[in-house]
Amino acid sequence: MATLAIRTELFEQGLYPHHQGKLTTSVLVTLFTNLNLLSSIDYKIKLSQWVDQSVKYVQGLSELDAKVYFLTYRALLEDVENAVPNKEAPLSDYQVDVRCFALYMAIQMYSA
Repeated sequence: MATLAIRTELFEQGLYPHHQGKLTTSVLVTLFTNLNLLSSIDYKIKLSQWVDQSVKYVQGLSELDAKVYFLTYRALLEDVENAVPNKEAPLSDYQVDVRCFALYMAIQMYSA
C-alpha cells in the first residue's frame, strides 16, 4: 500500500481567495484536460500555455492572476525540493508537470 505525504504548509501559503467560486471542479477538469493535450510527451507545460488556457477557461481570471498561480507553484517547488534545475533560465522556458500542477490546483480549490 502506497502512502502519499503532502505537506499542508504548501497549501496554506498558496491560497487564492480572490477566485473562490470561479474555480469549480468542472472548470478544473476542462482546463487540465486541455493542458494535458497541449503538454509535451513528458507531461510538461510552459507558462504561456498555462496563461492562455486558464484565461480562456476560468471566468474573470486575468493574465496576471494566471501568472501568479504558476509562479507561486514554481516558488513552492523551489522551496520544498529545490526542483528548479536552472534558476537562471528565462521564465518562458520553465516547465511544470501538468499532472502535479493539476493536483496542486485541485487541493487549492478544496483548501479555500
